[in-house]
This record gives sequence, C-alpha cells and structure tokens, in this order.
Amino acid sequence: MAYLSQVQTPGPILSASFSVASIGDNTVVAAVAGKKIDIVRIMFTNTGANSITFKDGAGTALTGVMDFAALAPFYAEGDNCPLFETATGNAFIINLTAATKVAGKVDYTLSP
Repeated sequence: MAYLSQVQTPGPILSASFSVASIGDNTVVAAVAGKKIDIVRIMFTNTGANSITFKDGAGTALTGVMDFAALAPFYAEGDNCPLFETATGNAFIINLTAATKVAGKVDYTLSP
C-alpha cells in the first residue's frame, strides 16, 4: 500500500474540516465550477448512532447507506487513487439519517 504522500495528484492536497448534525444532506466540500473533487482521505467520528451516505452533489450516492454505532471512528485513505470523485461542478456531501454530530476531516484535490 502506498502512503498518501507517495500518491501522484493533479494538484495540491487540500483539507476541509467538518462538524455536521443535520438530518439530510450536509456539504463537506463545496462545489467548484469546472472542477471535480477527488477525496483522497476521510476521517470522522460521531456522537450518536447514525446511518451515513457519501454523495456526489445532491443526487448521486457514492456509497450505500452505512450504519455507525455511537462514537464509532471511521478512517479511509485511497491507495494510489481517490476514494471518491464527484462530477464536474458538484459538491461532496455527507447525508445523515439522525441529528447527531459527525465531525472530522477530508483531504482532497481538485481536477479538471
């Protein structure tokens, strides 16, 4: 497995921290006109049980619904490729089914 520092990316690795607690869609990385968002690493924990879906904008699910118990940590890192990629001009969204806090950080790049 390659370390993220060894992965070639189309640009600098950017970071966004987040803390969300609203049922429904929560924007983690805002859309950038003319760019795709490539998520290369994500980590978070949640204060209460929740079901979470990662989404490409408001319409396209990138994962199925994933169930997390309270205080369950999550960490994922791409192995020479992004974990998720949005369509051009779309935001990276976390959808929650419960109003419990989910907080963490994503590392990403922007590509044409």
